[in-house]
Amino acid sequence: MHWLVLLSFAALLAGEEPQDPPSARIAAWPIGIFGTVVDVNFDPLPGVSVELRSVDSGHTHTKVTDSLGRYRFECLADGEYTLRFHLEGLLEAETRLQYRYPEALRFSQVLNLKGGGDLIGEDLLIVGVFDRVTGAPVPGAAVKIGQAEGVTDKCGRTWGASSASRVQIRISASGYEAMELTVDRQSDRRQFVRIELEWEY
Repeated sequence: MHWLVLLSFAALLAGEEPQDPPSARIAAWPIGIFGTVVDVNFDPLPGVSVELRSVDSGHTHTKVTDSLGRYRFECLADGEYTLRFHLEGLLEAETRLQYRYPEALRFSQVLNLKGGGDLIGEDLLIVGVFDRVTGAPVPGAAVKIGQAEGVTDKCGRTWGASSASRVQIRISASGYEAMELTVDRQSDRRQFVRIELEWEY
């Protein structure tokens, strides 16, 4: 850090606009393994224990997610790792990944309530919200799928887990008319529902 400060100071003395050298810009990249832990409603989960264990050496790094559900591991050796998530009252999750410096691996995890079963095996209802005129996705739309509440991402999608044969969906978004509909569940575990909103006049 000191050489960066001295470099900027030297540029000021020379009457030039200080600029970051290429190496400084590269160092700003988020090198390591990092991500966010959320619940099934995409709300961040603080206080989750995240354990990263080297398969080769057995060495273990442990972090706890912050108030926004974020974690980060840095200064890692090349190799294979297991990444484990744990929070009391929620299902534990574990995955295996390969890391090679200077990669930046983002891995986000959804933790489900205990007794709810494996998340991948849940009956997922995926909702896509789009503009009826342009066909463009509508990000930031508030969606309620049964009792689960969520917000659509930049692709206009969100989802909820439900084993009910009929599910009520409510959608509201700024500039659009609110919509409410009931969907008959199919036998597929992952069912996609496309919803098109009309502009509000």
